[in-house]
Amino acid sequence: MILILSEHEDNITDKVCAYLNYYKASYLRINKQESENIINHILFTNGKIEIKFSINEKEYYLNDFKSIWCRRGRFQSSFYHSKNTSFESEIKNHFEGEKLNFLNFIYHYIADNTNVKVLNNPLRYEVNKLQSLFIAQKQGLIIPPTIITNDKPNKKKFPFKHIITKTIQNGLIGLKNGEYIKNTGTIRLSNNDIKGSFFYSKFQKEIEKKYELRIFYLNGLFYSLAYFIYQKDEVDSRKLNDKNVKYIPFNLPDEIKNKLTGFMEEMKLESGSIDMIIDYNDIFYFLEVNPIGQFDFLNSYGNFYIEKEIAKYLAS
Repeated sequence: MILILSEHEDNITDKVCAYLNYYKASYLRINKQESENIINHILFTNGKIEIKFSINEKEYYLNDFKSIWCRRGRFQSSFYHSKNTSFESEIKNHFEGEKLNFLNFIYHYIADNTNVKVLNNPLRYEVNKLQSLFIAQKQGLIIPPTIITNDKPNKKKFPFKHIITKTIQNGLIGLKNGEYIKNTGTIRLSNNDIKGSFFYSKFQKEIEKKYELRIFYLNGLFYSLAYFIYQKDEVDSRKLNDKNVKYIPFNLPDEIKNKLTGFMEEMKLESGSIDMIIDYNDIFYFLEVNPIGQFDFLNSYGNFYIEKEIAKYLAS
């Protein structure tokens, strides 16, 4: 049997489940909205571990599943609702810590269980982007010259006229005075634009790119799409519509595949969406990896049927 931890209205999970139905593979899909407090117990006895959970009035044991796919879902637990006092707040923080250790043990157990096929893990839904740049360099991949600083970059150490800036980790999304505020993209600026001091920020040399690559990695397999941007004044291709972008399936060189495989293995990621760019000297630059990134548009423009490959992997 296959266990799928997902969320409502995830189109990719829907498509994988459709193929699992076609293959007549038995699976249990638990969406994040249904996973609260379903763990019954973790039992340590006779040198073995038993993790039991119940959903829809049925009982399951984690060891009964031969494949586990974590697609944005997770087990959840809630118990304590504190009052607005300092002592109650301390109690709430205590239970939050207990919950975190309780659930993280389950995810570690899933990752370390060699008898089960595992695709992704909630512990690695979000990777440290600076760590990923460090490991990419270790594996021989080239990254754009990068500096993280809380002051204007030193021209001797970072002597680039055209640079970009983006958040170190996650973008800012929220409401202020009834207005929707979003800062998730890449901004172009020159070194002369940077004045004063500020919170630590990430700056990179802007690479003049011939085209961009979106790559989906699945246990040593690569599905790659190159996209050519016609609107050169926009540095962030995610802000463009399809009229300004041309998508073409792309075959990665073996050298890049080998380095990316080494990178994903060291990051302990079985799958993920990788962003790269290629400059006019045909140099490949690694940008980042998203373990739970969307890849539906790769299917649309590349005819890859990635969801079919995921279903075959889980069912085999």
